[in-house]
Amino acid sequence: MKNGLVIADSGPIFSLALIDKLDILTTLFEDIKIPYAVWNEITYDKTKPDYKKLYLIFC
Repeated sequence: MKNGLVIADSGPIFSLALIDKLDILTTLFEDIKIPYAVWNEITYDKTKPDYKKLYLIFC
């Protein structure tokens, strides 16, 4: 059973990306909201290896 909504902060997103477990968010929650400022923080460097993972999960 999925929970309704989560508003994600950059710390947990970075941590899950680091251990390659971003899919936990989509498994646990129906709707994932990322504030604009957090999105800018986690995607500012498009050359980082985790950028593609983040983009694929949240876009």
